[in-house]
Order: sequence, then C-alpha cells, then structure tokens
Amino acid sequence: MYTSSSSSEVNGDHRWMIEAAYTNQSSTINLGFMLIEGSEEVIQNGVTLKRGLDYNIDYFTGTIVLLGDAANDPNAKLKVNYDKHELVSFDKKTIFGTRAQMDLGKPNSFIGLTALYFNQSIINEKVEVGYEPTRNFIWDLNGRYEWEMDGITRLLDRLPLIEAEKVSSFSVEGEIAQVLPNPNSISNPETVIQTVLHLLMILKAAKEPPRHLYKDDFGKLHPRL
Repeated sequence: MYTSSSSSEVNGDHRWMIEAAYTNQSSTINLGFMLIEGSEEVIQNGVTLKRGLDYNIDYFTGTIVLLGDAANDPNAKLKVNYDKHELVSFDKKTIFGTRAQMDLGKPNSFIGLTALYFNQSIINEKVEVGYEPTRNFIWDLNGRYEWEMDGITRLLDRLPLIEAEKVSSFSVEGEIAQVLPNPNSISNPETVIQTVLHLLMILKAAKEPPRHLYKDDFGKLHPRL
C-alpha cells in the first residue's frame, strides 16, 4: 500500500498488524496482598537476595522494591517464591456469654453470675506467631447486700445541729472471677506425644553431667582431662 500507485490496491490494504517487543527497567514488583512474613525468597540470576540489603518488602500490600545493583539490570532473570494468607480462609471465632442475677428482696441487693466462652480456631494446620488458636472460659460471681438502718438515722437526728436528710444504710459488696485458658486447643495425639518427648529430653539433659565433667562409679563428678 506504500509503494503501489494504484488507488484500488491502496484502499484494499486498509488492515495491517503491528508487533513490537521491548524491555522496561522496573525496581518494583507487586505480588498481591497478605503475604506471610518471612516466607519470600527472591532469586536473581541464581543468587538469593537479602532482605533489607538487596530489596525491601511490604507484606501487607505484597510490594517488593529492589535496591542497588539488583534494580539496575533490566535483563536479569528474577524468580520470587512466597506464601500468602488466603483471603477466604478466615479464622473462626466463637463467643458465648450469659448473665444470671437474683434480687435479694431489698433495694440494691442482689447476687449474680456471669459466664463467657471464647474460642478462636485456625484453618491451616501450620500455626503462625500471632495466629495461635485460643480457647478461654471466664466465670464471675458478684453480689451486694444493703441494710437500711433507721435506728442510726433517728439517733443522728437527736444530735444538736444535725438533721439527716436520707435514711442511713450499710452495704457489703464482693466479686470473684477466674479465667480457665486452654493453651493447646489443637489437642491431638501427635501434639501430646511431641510434648511428652520434649519433657523427657529436658529431664534426661538435667540428669546428665556437663560435658566438661564426668561421673565416676561412686557418682562423684570430676573434670575431664
């Protein structure tokens, strides 16, 4: 269409395809939201980069910013391995509470009981710091008893220059509460066995003498030569 002098050929070749290839230097990489802290591995040309020295990362936005020499080579082969929190796998939280109160037949006199239950479970089997499962039960018992003392009110009224405007009263109030936590809400045979083995290793290490000492047949410790 550019070399022909025929108008029909020029008008007939009105559709064409343009293909271009280019490279662009960029120091910012976006991996998506909610990365797991410390899970990333940035590899450039087969060399693992160091966080804080070769790159910075924002785990919430999932943005990596290359620094120094790592950002100056547009032809570098870059590979990033990472893990992220699943947006649809929220932790399940359950809260129950109840309050029961009984009046004792006098004004401002009662006894009450409060119970609260909180359970937070996780979907992933791998427990991360800050996302531990929690299970707590809290109970609270409180009460108050008040006596109206008309005799004291009349006695005060008999004193000179004193006139009681309200009925004298005496009250006793108390409260007691307790938290019953479960530090291992993921209770299964594997975790129990691991805990027992860990305790046995600690006890065994406590019974063994230090490496720079040895125990003779009579149980006495001597320095190793």
